[in-house]
Order: sequence, then C-alpha cells, then structure tokens
Amino acid sequence: MNVSTALSVKELAQVRKNLDKILNELQLDAYVYEVEPHEGQWQLTVECATEDGWETVKFSAKEEYLIRGADDAIIHETLMDSLREALSSCKLDQLKS
Repeated sequence: MNVSTALSVKELAQVRKNLDKILNELQLDAYVYEVEPHEGQWQLTVECATEDGWETVKFSAKEEYLIRGADDAIIHETLMDSLREALSSCKLDQLKS
C-alpha cells in the first residue's frame, strides 16, 4: 500500500462503522463483507444469502462517501440506493421487514 492509499486505523474503523449501519438498514437476511482501498476508491465485497445459495457482489465507492456516509444525508441516501440496487438479489430478513 503506498502513501496515497494509506489509511489510518481511525478511518478504517469509521468506514466499517458506517457500512455496518448502512448494511443493517438494508435488512439483508445474512451477509459478510470486507472493505479495502483499491485504485483510488474503496472496494466493498459483500457475500450475501440469495434464494439459491450465496452470491458475491463487488461495489466501488469514493473514500469520502464511505467515511461520511452515516453523517451526510445526501451521501447516505446515495449509498443506500446504490447498494440496494447492487444487492437486489440478496434475501431480505423477513423478521426486520
């Protein structure tokens, strides 16, 4: 990792906290994810339960979006809409609906 893509522990913790919140709001039935800097953006990889098993979805986002995604209403909605579309084949948790 070079200096331009280096991130602090605090930034990574903030991104994970924001993603936890957003993914929880999407009410997916079962999922795991990882996030890492990748070529000037961050790549989110989500594995989620589908009707037929599991699916892996890769999603790229600007660093600012993932850092500010829980605090800025416009960015939050943009991320929610984009992730909802990208993860549309994932099963929803019927208990949360």
